Amino acid sequence: MERFFNLGSIGIEMRLSLIFLSALSSLSGCSRNNPTVPPIKNSNAFAIYFLKDTTLTIKDIVNADLKDLKLGDKPWLTQDDIEFYDWSSHCIYLKKDKSYFFPNCPSFFQGSWVNKPFVAVANGHKCYTGYFLSMISNDMLPNPDIFDADVLFYPSDIIHIEWPYPFANDKRDNDKIRSSLIESNLLHEGLGIAIDSLWISNGDTATVRYEITINNKDRDDLYVLDPDKMGTELFHAFANGPVFYNTDNKIMYESVYKKVTVPSPLNSYDAMWFIKIESGKSIIRAITLKGYAYLPTGDYYCRFGFANPTSIGKKDRVLPDGRYWMGFTQSDLIGFRLDSGTTSPKLKVLSQTQQVEFMKNARLK
Repeated sequence: MERFFNLGSIGIEMRLSLIFLSALSSLSGCSRNNPTVPPIKNSNAFAIYFLKDTTLTIKDIVNADLKDLKLGDKPWLTQDDIEFYDWSSHCIYLKKDKSYFFPNCPSFFQGSWVNKPFVAVANGHKCYTGYFLSMISNDMLPNPDIFDADVLFYPSDIIHIEWPYPFANDKRDNDKIRSSLIESNLLHEGLGIAIDSLWISNGDTATVRYEITINNKDRDDLYVLDPDKMGTELFHAFANGPVFYNTDNKIMYESVYKKVTVPSPLNSYDAMWFIKIESGKSIIRAITLKGYAYLPTGDYYCRFGFANPTSIGKKDRVLPDGRYWMGFTQSDLIGFRLDSGTTSPKLKVLSQTQQVEFMKNARLK
C-alpha cells in the first residue's frame, strides 16, 4: 500500500526537517461505512471514542465490522469540546488546550498510543475507525489517523485528523458526521480547490503549469498563501504540487526533483505571503512547477493539495477582519488523456459518483 506522504499540511522537505530536529530533542529529554446501530448510551451529536478493550490496536480491528466494536463508557472528545470543525482540512478547533486530551504523552506517540484505535460517532452511529499514527511505526493502514507529528506541529488548540491517500475515497467525508456538525452549528466549510487547466512540457523531466481556483466556502473571511506574493519555490515548500496517477502503468507521479526554498527559521511564516479571500469569493492563480519525471502517454487522474502553515497560534490566527485558514486540503479529481506531443490536455471534471467509483479501487487494495 502506498502512502501519499504529504505529512499533514506542509511540504515534505520542511516537515521532515522539523521531525528530525524534534526527534533529537525528544531523545535527549527522555469495514463497512455508516452501519445503522442502536443509539449509543449518552451519545453526543459528534464524539470520538476509544474501544472498551484497550489492549486492541488498529491492526487487530482493521477488518472488523463497525457494529461489532464495543466502545468505551465515555467519549475521548465530544462536540462540547469543539469550537468548530473545518470540513475542508478536517482540523478540529478546540475550546481547550489539546494537552488535556494527551495527558503525559511525549512529543511522539509511544507505548499504548501507537496504533491506538478510535471510532468517530455521529448521533449514535459509528461512522469510521481511525488510529493514532507514530513516526516510529512502519504501519500504513487504510484508515484516517491522528499523526503525532501533527499533534506536535499544529497549534495547541487544533487536532488534525489526517487522510494521506490522494487516490482513495476519504473516509473522513462521512455524511452522518457532516450532518451532526451542522446540527450543532460547528461546521465550517473552509476552502474549495479546483484545477482549471494544465500545460505539460515533457522531456527527460517534465514541467507542469497549472491553474487553480481557491474558493472561500467558509462563513469567515480567510487568509491563504498566495504563490504570486511568495514565489513558487517557497510556495512549494508548503504544497507539493499536482499529483498524477497513470491508469495504464498504475504509477503515481509527483514533482520529486523540484527546487524549494525552505523558510528560515523552519516552520516560520510571513504575513506578506498571504492574501485575504472574502467569504463566498475566490481567486485564480497560475503556477509553474518543474521536476516531474517524464510523463508517458496514457490516461491520467490528477489532484492538487493546498496547504497553509501550521505554526500560527490562536492569538495570531484570528484577526479583526478574518482569520488564517489552517491545514491541508485537496482538489476534486480530474481526468485527462496525454498523447505524444500533447501540451494542453483537455480536462474532465469527474462527478462525485465517478470519483467514488475510481478511488474505490485505485490506491487501497
